[in-house]
Amino acid sequence: MIDLVPRKIKHIIEDEFTDKKPTELHLSIFRFKDGSTVDIGAICYKRTKYEHRTPDSVRLTDLSTLDKRRLRFTGELIDHLRLKPENKSSSKNKTVLSILKFINWINEQSYDTDFSDVQDVRRAYEGYTKWLFHRLKLKTGTPDKLTNNSASQEQKIARLACSLMANEHIKKIEFWATAIRYSDRELFSQTLTNNPISDEDRLETYSALCDFIHQTWSIWIKKDIEYIEISKRQLFSASDIFDQKSKNELYNRAIVYALLSFIGASGANLQVAMNATIENFSFGQTNKNTRMSGIKYRAGNKVVHPEFASKYLNIWIKWLDIRNAWLSSNNIDSNLAFPYLGNSDLIKPAPSYLLDTTKPAAIFLMHHYECKWITARQWRGFKSKLLGKASNNDIFISAEMQGHSVKTAISHYTNVSLIDAAAEISFALQAVYDSAIARTRSKSFIPVSIIDHEDRELETSIGSCQSDSQLSPSIANGFTKFAPQPNCSIKETCLFCEKYAVHADEEDIRKLLSFTFVVNELSQTKPHTDWSTDWAPYLHRVEEILEQLKTFNTNLVNEILTISEEIEHGGLDDFWTDYYQAILELGVIN
Repeated sequence: MIDLVPRKIKHIIEDEFTDKKPTELHLSIFRFKDGSTVDIGAICYKRTKYEHRTPDSVRLTDLSTLDKRRLRFTGELIDHLRLKPENKSSSKNKTVLSILKFINWINEQSYDTDFSDVQDVRRAYEGYTKWLFHRLKLKTGTPDKLTNNSASQEQKIARLACSLMANEHIKKIEFWATAIRYSDRELFSQTLTNNPISDEDRLETYSALCDFIHQTWSIWIKKDIEYIEISKRQLFSASDIFDQKSKNELYNRAIVYALLSFIGASGANLQVAMNATIENFSFGQTNKNTRMSGIKYRAGNKVVHPEFASKYLNIWIKWLDIRNAWLSSNNIDSNLAFPYLGNSDLIKPAPSYLLDTTKPAAIFLMHHYECKWITARQWRGFKSKLLGKASNNDIFISAEMQGHSVKTAISHYTNVSLIDAAAEISFALQAVYDSAIARTRSKSFIPVSIIDHEDRELETSIGSCQSDSQLSPSIANGFTKFAPQPNCSIKETCLFCEKYAVHADEEDIRKLLSFTFVVNELSQTKPHTDWSTDWAPYLHRVEEILEQLKTFNTNLVNEILTISEEIEHGGLDDFWTDYYQAILELGVIN
C-alpha cells in the first residue's frame, strides 16, 4: 500500500465574497476570517488521514487516489461557505469537518462513489444514515455511540453535502432516507426521563469536578502529592508533568472540568463561558464576586459579564494557576479564560465538543468518580432553579439576580422545579393515553385470529381478512362503541374487526410495525392529548397482536426485533412507505 504523505499546498482560498477559485482545488486549503484553516482540498482524495498538528491542518494523503470527479463538489462547498458571511468561523469550520467525516465514511466503503452521479450520492446518503442509526443503538460509553441529536446533526450535514454533490434541493435529499429528527425531549431529558438529574447528582458531580481541579493543581503547581488518586486508584503521576503528551492530556481534562464548574458556579451561557476573557487577574479574597466578560452571539453580540460567588474563588484561582502554567509551557500568551490549542497550533476557546458525553473527559469522570455527567444546559438550569427558590418565585427579583429582562425570565426561567413539573406532566400525559385505550374496551384482552399458512386471498395493508365472498365488517367482541368502527375503506380500522386475521410471518409483522411507525410520526401534527385520543387504541391493539404472535411462535420474538430495526432504517412495508412519502410531500409531517 502506498504511504500517506503531506502534499504541497499551492493555494490558500480566503473566506471572502467572491467566486474566484484556483483550478487546482485539490492543492488548496481554506482560510477562515479568524485565521484558522481547513484542508478542503483533501476532499478530492479517496485515502487521507488526519495527523495532529500538521502545518495548516493539512491531511496526509495517498496522492494516487486523486478523484477529479470531486472537484466540482469542492468548488460548490467553497461557494456555500462564502455565501454565509453572517456565520462564525468556528461554525463554518465545524461544518467542513463534519462533511469530511461523511466523506471519510464514503472512502472506507468497498464500492466507488461518483460525487457527480445522483444515484451514487443517494446510495452513500442511505448507507450513512444506516450507519448513524447503528451508532444510535450502541451502549452508552461505547466510543462510537451517538446521541439522537448528534446523529440528527451529522445527518443534516450529510444532506447539505449531498445537496451540493447532486445539485438537488436539500428538501429532496430528505426523502432519500428516514430522517433522524432533532428532539427537544433529549435536550431536556433530565426532566422527562424516569431517572432525572437530581440536586444530589449535581452536588456530587460538582464536587468531582472541583476535586480533579484541586488534585491537578496539587500535582502540577504545588507539587505536594505524587499521584492524582480517585477511589484509591492512582491515575496521573508527578512525572507525567514532564511529558508533554501526558501534560496535555491532563490539561484537556482540567479545562473541561473547569469550564463546567464555572458554568455551575456562575450560571453563564456555554457560548459566553467558552469565549470569556479575563479582565482582571488580581482577585482579592474580600471580593464577593469575580468579573469576566464574554460575547453572547444569540443576543446580537452583546457583551455580558458572568460573575460567580466568592465560595468558588479558591477553585477558580487554582484553575488560573494551571492555565497559566500550561500557557507558559507552550510559550503562549492569551487572556482567554479557557484557552485551547487547536489543530493548527492556533490558540482558541475550548471547543464545545470536548463536553460531549462520548468524549474522554465525560467517560473519565463517570467511570472513575462514578457520578453522572451533567451538561452545561443542565448546570445553567440548576442556578435558575436555585435563584427562583431564593427569591420565593418572585419573577422580578429572579430576573434581576440573573441579569435578564423580566420577559426573558418569564419565557425561560419561571419553571422553578423542573423535575417535579415533569413528573406531573408525564403522569398526566400517560393518564390521557391510558384513558383513550380504556374507553374503547370492555375486556383487557381481546384475541386475534392467527393464520399459519401462506393463503393471502384477502390480504390488506394491515394484515388479512377472513370475510367470505362479501365483505361484512363488524366490531370484534370486547371493543366498546367508542372504539374505531371497522370500515373496509379505512384499512387500519380492520384491527378492530372480528374478521381480521394476521399471518404469523415477516410480511404481516412488517405491515403492523410500519403502521406503528407512521402513527408515531403523526404525533408531531397535533397536541399529545388529541393524538393519544385518536391513536392510542390502535397502538395498544398492535402491541396486543404482536404479543399474541410471540406466544404463538417464540421464534417470532427475534423476528419482530429485527424488523423493528429495519423499519427505523427506512425498511417500511411498500404500502406504508408510499403513505409516509405522501404525508411528507404534503407537509403533514416534517
